Amino acid sequence: MKKTIAILLVLVIGMAGVFAAELDLTTNVAGKSNFKITVAPATLNNYGHFLGLTSEDSIAITFVEDGSDTVEDAYLTMATNVPYSISMSAEAMETTNETLTNAPVINYTVTANNANYITNTTESAVVVRAINATEAQNGMIVVSHKISAELNQNDYFSAATGGYTGVITFNITAE
Repeated sequence: MKKTIAILLVLVIGMAGVFAAELDLTTNVAGKSNFKITVAPATLNNYGHFLGLTSEDSIAITFVEDGSDTVEDAYLTMATNVPYSISMSAEAMETTNETLTNAPVINYTVTANNANYITNTTESAVVVRAINATEAQNGMIVVSHKISAELNQNDYFSAATGGYTGVITFNITAE
């Protein structure tokens, strides 16, 4: 009887392994390239923080008589895991007063990541940042670059009274 119980125990213990299973997990990470204008910089390489930042579509520039410009905090904030480049161009500021037909424009220089675009002299968009394949293969890159603008003083002092708006354009291109 003891032999029978011992044999049954060996069989039960041996069969327990027969019922084991494996589960293989797989996934595919899609390529993503996003950017937005934000009032705060993103935490470096933190995609969750990037997602939580609010996009802005307007930057206020106040020019004071002492010649200095005051720009609200604005950042070009980017997140990507694929190679790309982002370029910048701008249009001179024009009056918002529709009754002024020949009002002079206000030119300015916009800077992001040491790339400068001057509205009355730069003809082609300038590259602000390029992410190459080597950088992108290391995973999601999240980075912010401060945007600043400097008004042309002569244009500012020659301008008609009233509000002015200009457009800065950022384009992202897959590499």
